[in-house]
Amino acid sequence: MSTIEEARGSRRSMAFWLGCLAMFTAGLSFALRAAVAKDLQVTFLEPIDLARSATMIGVALGAAFLGFSIMLIVSSTLLDRIGMKRMLLIAWAAFVLGTAGILFCGAFGGVTTYHVMVASMFITGLGW
Repeated sequence: MSTIEEARGSRRSMAFWLGCLAMFTAGLSFALRAAVAKDLQVTFLEPIDLARSATMIGVALGAAFLGFSIMLIVSSTLLDRIGMKRMLLIAWAAFVLGTAGILFCGAFGGVTTYHVMVASMFITGLGW
């Protein structure tokens, strides 16, 4: 086997394991978000509107899927233009920023907390 074939095989193997890692982190993120949804609802949304807090957390969680579906369309057109490395960096940045927004959404207080939560979930969905 030549060194060129070995390098190609090594890159394919690395791409495979990076893909597995990406799927694992996306699944872990989804599971963690589902696990803390009730706590987010009780802590931040029920003080805003007790009657609609369940709807509000549903909208916030759904925003992540909206961001994910939009990014599927956008990323497939951008991938050929800017390359995989830049797309992964954009996804990483969106994922980290969205997660940070969710962590600190309580610092805003009131209805703004809800809007920050929805926007952060959307941004996290862009990073999936």
